[in-house]
Amino acid sequence: MPRDITVPWTEGEVEEAKVTFQRIPSYSDGSIPSSDISLLSKSLDIERTPEQLAAYKTYWDKNFGGRIPLVEVESILSTIHDNAKNALGRAQVFDKDGNGFISEDEFEQLMEIMIVHDPKLKNVPFKQFVLAADTNHDGLVSLKECAVWMERNM
Repeated sequence: MPRDITVPWTEGEVEEAKVTFQRIPSYSDGSIPSSDISLLSKSLDIERTPEQLAAYKTYWDKNFGGRIPLVEVESILSTIHDNAKNALGRAQVFDKDGNGFISEDEFEQLMEIMIVHDPKLKNVPFKQFVLAADTNHDGLVSLKECAVWMERNM
């Protein structure tokens, strides 16, 4: 039976997953190539559709130079059951300018991967997102505000 990703991984399970990751034949310098996403998914007993796997590969290609770093996998496995924490981690990856806020371009990229992860998330126009997520009404959406909005909408 495939792993239910809505159930939290224990620290022991995350440690076991790290060992499994390191045993993938292409493992080198703390990462594996993004082309091994299907093998990784199977090795961790996580069932994903071919479309999801392709989108995840694109995510790793665009954001990590075609590599899947073990440290990122550890972060994802530790938060995958918690939509807000998972969204916060992905938002941090997409905050390319490091200003702590989500721009329109960053939002669109984030939504792409989050919808692949959880198709229940509704895609909305950026302006609508800002109106709903900007809880302190400063006209900007912080990474935390983004994560809270994602959790409410998943």
